[in-house]
Amino acid sequence: MKKNLSFLAFVALVIFTSCNNADVKENLRTDVDSLVYDLGIAQTDDLFRYITKELEVDSALMGEVIKGMKEGVSLDKNNKNREAYYKGVTIGMQIYQMAQEVAKDVYGNDTTKEINPKNLLAGIVAGLKHKKGIKKPEEAYHDYYKNLPRIKSRYSDIEFNDNTEVVAEVAELVEEIDSCIDTLACDVEGHYGY
Repeated sequence: MKKNLSFLAFVALVIFTSCNNADVKENLRTDVDSLVYDLGIAQTDDLFRYITKELEVDSALMGEVIKGMKEGVSLDKNNKNREAYYKGVTIGMQIYQMAQEVAKDVYGNDTTKEINPKNLLAGIVAGLKHKKGIKKPEEAYHDYYKNLPRIKSRYSDIEFNDNTEVVAEVAELVEEIDSCIDTLACDVEGHYGY
């Protein structure tokens, strides 16, 4: 019996702590406070849909989302390092989603294959740090779109090899992009410090 009571006390503590971590207590002292509180409530339908549908977060994990939001609004705006870190986390999550979209593009409906988001991140970091010896962004962009159809036809469930018209059209588009890149390269070159 004593073990059961201890276990129940532990469960009650966990539930209380979980609920407490997810709660944010309003402090409505002025009409402006009430106005902002109402705005917060008004945002919840769209935000819930965004979190569960767009961000694909299970609604059972809403307490974790709320903890993250609490930490975000409690961020010391004078701590530029911490602020930059959180912005990096946000961008990192977007890079992860981007890798998932590339996987869909390359592999089609084959959900057993994935793109390693760290390779995408490595390319981004190399570009941001202006790593010596790497391609210029416009060259990498060109190479990506030039090689995508060939790689896609090799791995995707969609066959491009039998459709020479599509391959020819893509080749023409790549040539058009090349000429545009050549034209823009002079303008871009000064901005990236190459």
